Amino acid sequence: MRRYRFISFVSLGLACGFAMPATAAAQPLAGDAGAARYDGQVGAHIDARTPEDLERLESIGAALVSCELSPAGGDFILPPGTIAGAEALGFTITIVEPDVQGALDRESARIRASLDLYRQRGEGEGSFFDDYRPLPEVDAFIDELIARRPDLVSRFEIGQSHEGRPIWGMRISAAQDGCKPAFILNGLTHAREWLTVMNVLYLAEQLVDGYGVDPQVTDLVDRVEWLIIPVLNPDGYEYTWTTERFWRKNRREPPPSAPTRWGVDPNRNYSFRWGLAGSSGNPASQTYRGPAPFSEPETRALRDFVFATPQIRAHNDVHSYGHDILFPWSQLTEPSPDHDEYQALGDAMADLMVETHDVGRWSVGPLSTTLYRVSGGSTDWFYVEGGAMSLTYELRGGSFNPEASEILPGCRDTYEATLLHAAHVADRSSFRADMDNDCDFDFDDVLAFLVAFGAGEDAADFDADADHDIDDVLAFLAAFGEMS
Repeated sequence: MRRYRFISFVSLGLACGFAMPATAAAQPLAGDAGAARYDGQVGAHIDARTPEDLERLESIGAALVSCELSPAGGDFILPPGTIAGAEALGFTITIVEPDVQGALDRESARIRASLDLYRQRGEGEGSFFDDYRPLPEVDAFIDELIARRPDLVSRFEIGQSHEGRPIWGMRISAAQDGCKPAFILNGLTHAREWLTVMNVLYLAEQLVDGYGVDPQVTDLVDRVEWLIIPVLNPDGYEYTWTTERFWRKNRREPPPSAPTRWGVDPNRNYSFRWGLAGSSGNPASQTYRGPAPFSEPETRALRDFVFATPQIRAHNDVHSYGHDILFPWSQLTEPSPDHDEYQALGDAMADLMVETHDVGRWSVGPLSTTLYRVSGGSTDWFYVEGGAMSLTYELRGGSFNPEASEILPGCRDTYEATLLHAAHVADRSSFRADMDNDCDFDFDDVLAFLVAFGAGEDAADFDADADHDIDDVLAFLAAFGEMS
């Protein structure tokens, strides 16, 4: 039986995206030289559930475009003539996009027109968030935020990509004495997830423009150091704009033995439980984990930045899509030691999204049991090695890049929830016991406390009763133990 459901190809529900044949490459901007076409190809959902089902479909030329098969089946791209072959094998076909190339051409024309308008805009005309933006516009937007509030915003580079592109971040923080907890957010781990770039830049703009105007924003910029990395995978992002619209991985060059097998999935390349179920050792796979933990310059740069920034206490690796708030564990299926706290915070964030945006409730839970297992993922690594309360969003929409009209709603969905995450971590992660103000907790802090206590200094009055007694010592040791 053949069933048809005609919706835009760019709204195709592909949880892990296109594993396109090596000869095919989407063209994000119509007419660009070197971008192959998908003429005559069809996007479809097929009720294939087992490895044997997948093998039978691949034998007739169908290409799986989901990350993996689920009990509901999987999404495929079908070259001309394969629909009948799939039906002859007994599968039920749901046509999701009958004209892949036509849908891509329409999207390309829209983006090109929007970029032309944005680049020609006058004073106060056109919004950055009217449509998706390539790397030069992202970089310019960071400069614009710095120009608006140089007292709050600065730029930093955590490292460079395989192809030598800088990986930029923004620090948004009010003047401070001593240390305060830092919240790091990164977008665009996976190259095609364009909405994540817009999402974290929207957050940055709201923090910058809201400081001194919105009491909640002012409080959280005073109490939290915000570290925002819009594009963790700049090579992959650029490639989606010039060559292959649905590229997922970074752009690691292939080994000589497999010259068409480019790229590593950065979110399978972290060291915690690397190389286990939930990743692939096949360089052709969309979830290829790389030859070793932190083999990729992008993940190494983030790791080194985290280790050099000991005040980090919160993290969000923003992905799309699915309407999910996910937390550790990603690879293990048992509850983490902080499962109850994670669940309570995630539920509160989901409730706030429903309350403020009248959207359906987001799923909340451990990544491994809510979606699927991920080995070598960022969320578990940040939780265990980075000392951060780490979450992952899977943003709204039924595709990696919803229509332009969905960009601002997709940014606003998570805004208040992210502020709640920040407030929760700020409340639980005081740096009061960091007596030497080096943003770390070690024996030097104990010595500094003892010196201050012996001298009767205010800094050692931990219970704020104007006396220096054993209660202050106990309060210091409790605060030090919680943070160290």
